[in-house]
Amino acid sequence: MRVAHRHHGQSGEIAGGDAAGTTARRKQTKLAAARALGRPVRLQYRPDGKPEVEGAEVSASHGAGVTLVVTGTSRLACDVEAAADRSEEDWAGLLGADLVAVRDQVAAGTGEGAAVAGTRVWAALECVRKTGALDQALALHQARPDGWVLLSAGSTRVATWTTSLAGRSEPVVFAVLHGTEE
Repeated sequence: MRVAHRHHGQSGEIAGGDAAGTTARRKQTKLAAARALGRPVRLQYRPDGKPEVEGAEVSASHGAGVTLVVTGTSRLACDVEAAADRSEEDWAGLLGADLVAVRDQVAAGTGEGAAVAGTRVWAALECVRKTGALDQALALHQARPDGWVLLSAGSTRVATWTTSLAGRSEPVVFAVLHGTEE
């Protein structure tokens, strides 16, 4: 598996859900996928928006002023999210009761607050959704002392890490799913 990212420049975010925003996101995805694969790429898009390239699996995410792309030969997905403070009611609505409990386990294992721990769980859930593996419950697999948190859905693992990015005050969570077909 290979991972690449693209910073969106001084403005940071890629504008909206309109045609111009879609074009800008796809341009960044193409550049990051070419970097990850080490060659020029021709991306095609499925009706659900998932990028495809001949000879490799590819997943992309746009957030926090960057585009994150992972490529490889097995099932994979990625997500990037800025951590945001939310009320307990908002977290419950976003994650559901079971995943709020997982968020609390992550927070206990890492010493992080609800915003970062919850964003790790949300990003992992987004990865799982991208692969369509929604029949497996998401659970904490391991909170490592080096800052990595692994979540699992069946035999699938989602690695998450948190960092800071220049020009952003909030932490940013990156998540990468790698798993075998079930």
